[in-house]
Amino acid sequence: MGAECCTLRANEDKPKTEEQCEDKKAELVRNLSSNLKHVPDLHEEVLHFIQNNATRKTITKLHIEELVEKKGEKKGEGENATTTSFQDLFDTLDADHNGEVSLVEFVATLRHIAHRSKETTTKDGESTEKPVLDLAELALSLFDTDYNGTLEFKEFRDFLRATLNANLYYLVRDDVSRHYLEKYMETERNEENILFWEDCTALENESDDEKFKTKAIEIFKKYVTEDSPKMVNVSGVVRNKITRTIKQAMEGNTALDRKIFKAASAEIFNMMRTDVFARFRKQKGLIDSMAEEYWKQVDVNGDGHIAYEELKKFMDNQPDLQAQMNKIASI
Repeated sequence: MGAECCTLRANEDKPKTEEQCEDKKAELVRNLSSNLKHVPDLHEEVLHFIQNNATRKTITKLHIEELVEKKGEKKGEGENATTTSFQDLFDTLDADHNGEVSLVEFVATLRHIAHRSKETTTKDGESTEKPVLDLAELALSLFDTDYNGTLEFKEFRDFLRATLNANLYYLVRDDVSRHYLEKYMETERNEENILFWEDCTALENESDDEKFKTKAIEIFKKYVTEDSPKMVNVSGVVRNKITRTIKQAMEGNTALDRKIFKAASAEIFNMMRTDVFARFRKQKGLIDSMAEEYWKQVDVNGDGHIAYEELKKFMDNQPDLQAQMNKIASI
């Protein structure tokens, strides 16, 4: 959606910051979702709308009014509220106020809203408007840009970029994507950072105190001491604290604080997030190779298309990817 701030009706205050603009968009989406209880089959109408306007790159308010009029004819209720909400949403997406918006972006937003407007039943038997999200269906709605009901490789790659590869925390927790990040960091000769983070993360799962202490000392010698072969660049305060704690535990033969590497690990992770990860995401060759490896897992029948069932099976085994999709759905 447009980089400029959103445009509002003349009698409203214009948001002054991008954050205020995004808040306004979210508010309009929520309002439209509420009004869509009168048009529960919006998704079907959106598909017809796409078919009728498939050759267009942009649409105008007239097209939106035609869409709403069709819904009004079918349902005969809630038309005024829905029309106003659609117009507000159009104005919000029309960043440069030229009376046109991208068809792809508007349809993606409508499909998103259609998912948010599904009804559920409470224990008392009353119908309430609550989000019922099928994340695989939502992913298809947002990333199936040619609207053929499946994801091709480019669409699947864009899906990964927006979900699993959009957050370093998710990326490093997945074996495939972490492997490619390590390969990239090797080319930059700073792979010690992710190796240190991995060893610290694995150490957290060690329940035996003696084994924990032994492994912690190994990590200390490998990454923290100034003469260590893979010394990581943590702050002097953190390095000195770890050194004192290790020496005290070794001299006094006492158990180690299980949070000994917490601060150092956080510093290294933050450095990777703000520095290395930003560069990694620009490596088209690596990103494509990583997507190809995932593609082989997901395209089970090898037909070059990822159908709903294949995508759902993949997503069901990816809790972090589901978490990112839920974030997208909550916008």
